[in-house]
Amino acid sequence: WNAVFSLQRRQVATGYAIFSRLFELVPTAKNLFSGVNVADMKSPEFSAQMVRVMTGLDLTINALNDQGLLDSLTDHLSNQHAARPGVTAAGLQVMENVIMEVMPQLIDNFNPDAW
Repeated sequence: WNAVFSLQRRQVATGYAIFSRLFELVPTAKNLFSGVNVADMKSPEFSAQMVRVMTGLDLTINALNDQGLLDSLTDHLSNQHAARPGVTAAGLQVMENVIMEVMPQLIDNFNPDAW
């Protein structure tokens, strides 16, 4: 994970790989990101969104050994996404599947059991 998250350009590249695959599978998911210039995935606005997503994932991963912190982070992320029209549990499951598909392409010796 540190290899993916350690540099901002890697965060953006990883986010781009994840979101590109998501939009390939579910083109209508782009509608959820219209406020961050999803029409130009290389734009500063969408790049910033990818960094925010990767930062959220990093925070969650690094809180795995602190249940109270993990609960607080996941509650916050849950509330953020619940407030966004169009975000569904099924859509989040697709995102999880996409992450599990893309990460082995980016991380040497990827261990799915660790995720």
